[in-house]
Amino acid sequence: MKLCRLALLTSAALLTLCACSASRWARPVTDTATPIALEDLSVLPPQGANWYLVAEDARSVVFARQHADEAVSTIASASTGASEATFASPSSFLQHVERILTAGRDQDRAIGATCDTRLTRRHGDFCVEYVETFLDRGAPNAEGRTLRVENRGCWFLHPDDASRSVVLLYSVRRPSSEPAGSSAATERFFSGVRLGSPR
Repeated sequence: MKLCRLALLTSAALLTLCACSASRWARPVTDTATPIALEDLSVLPPQGANWYLVAEDARSVVFARQHADEAVSTIASASTGASEATFASPSSFLQHVERILTAGRDQDRAIGATCDTRLTRRHGDFCVEYVETFLDRGAPNAEGRTLRVENRGCWFLHPDDASRSVVLLYSVRRPSSEPAGSSAATERFFSGVRLGSPR
């Protein structure tokens, strides 16, 4: 799956997941110590209570945490696929990811969006981490409330095969009156990802 399509599908999933039927809670995470193997990596499930595996195939896995307030969501996902282009430098990859983030944002729902992107070396030279925040005025089950969305992501080209890309995402949507979250849960999830040899 190409990087651009991968990113746009991930963004769409975050906006629609909470509107899905209750059947998405049918697969609780009962073993947080055993990784799930994807094509290019393995993913340790998020730690803590009330996590569910809501989508899985050979290239992606999506976890969601159940909250008493149905408008609140916590989603952790990992996806891998083919990159659509080659990049001459890490900075060109950063610019590409920034364009994808902007294109994937629902302009009718996102208010006051900010996005801090930076190159890191978590997974090689072509590795971008970001924190995106915005107010969501159209969340399902929000009953007219405006919620705050905090998306933390890590997108990178596989260090052993630059034609492969990986997208990690940890997203929290909560009432805008609540304080901003910390990065600790995101870091635990990202740290549970282990790269394998590209197939």
